[in-house]
Amino acid sequence: LSQPLCLLSASMDKTMMIWRPQEEENGIWVNEVRVGELGGNTLGFYGGLFSPNGDYILAHGYNGAFHLWSKPKNDDERWDPCPTV
Repeated sequence: LSQPLCLLSASMDKTMMIWRPQEEENGIWVNEVRVGELGGNTLGFYGGLFSPNGDYILAHGYNGAFHLWSKPKNDDERWDPCPTV
């Protein structure tokens, strides 16, 4: 299984960002996608990771909650929030 090079960052501003290097920018890493929660999670995210196939992002909030997003097929820029238990 091969995935393009990317980085997932967690932030105190309640967002997770996906960064990718841009060939036309001499390899400078650019934020391509931003996911996050409005309200509720007032302390931001502690960390996150991609699923092995790259179709999900799981994040751990500072308040102890888990957050999950899924990427629809054939849409690399959209991530939909999913319920977690």
